[in-house]
Amino acid sequence: MRRPQAEASFLEIKEPPRLHELYPEGRFAVPRFRPNVVVKSTDGSEGFVENAWLGRIVAIGESVRLKIDLNCARCVMTTLAQGDLPKDPGILRTAAQHNQVNVGVYASVLHGGKFSAAIRSDSSKPSGRSRILRSPG
Repeated sequence: MRRPQAEASFLEIKEPPRLHELYPEGRFAVPRFRPNVVVKSTDGSEGFVENAWLGRIVAIGESVRLKIDLNCARCVMTTLAQGDLPKDPGILRTAAQHNQVNVGVYASVLHGGKFSAAIRSDSSKPSGRSRILRSPG
């Protein structure tokens, strides 16, 4: 599936464990979803927290700014065997049954730059803070 007008994808680190709660037999490892950025919400939010991020601006470091544009609808690629992860159609089925097949969000770059870790995420009045756990390359 191609990323529609998106330049980056985000995955909240709690989401795969939330999916695992719904389908304990599945291995919802982050590599199945191939995000560009993995974040950890620090405000205690539970469930599919990215759904509330739509329209927000994320600040990464001093200069990088990304706008969260849309949910990331997943395809069959998440169910295929990858590395030590087995083929598992239940991965996509669980996302479909519990979050309209969405896992993560897409973002567009408002202001680019380099980063290796972020200290916060921001919207006009954010409900919480996020810290980047992993960045590209």
